Amino acid sequence: MHMTTATDTSSQWRPVDSLANRLTLVRSELGISQREAAQRAGITARVWQNAEDGRTIRSERAVLAAIALAFNLDRDWLTWGGPLKSEKPGPHGPDLTDECPQPGSNRRPADYKS
Repeated sequence: MHMTTATDTSSQWRPVDSLANRLTLVRSELGISQREAAQRAGITARVWQNAEDGRTIRSERAVLAAIALAFNLDRDWLTWGGPLKSEKPGPHGPDLTDECPQPGSNRRPADYKS
């Protein structure tokens, strides 16, 4: 017979910490679609969808850099995962600045507002 104690967490469910889940979390916290998230990051909706589906994406480092910049996310967390903070981002991502969402892009975050 297996006894569970308050310190025994081996049987507690824990979500998988994957890139797909982190991207889904970012979108759900902001209440936006895959298409809108992709537009803000300067990538195609197909690339975002493939990443959320757990598929390999081309130029992953560049794509993750663009997403991290567009949403002011910690790039290491986006890439590798880790603990979450409890604060919630604003409607356009945390601390959105007027920087270009992707290197070489001429679109500003203000261009993405509805």
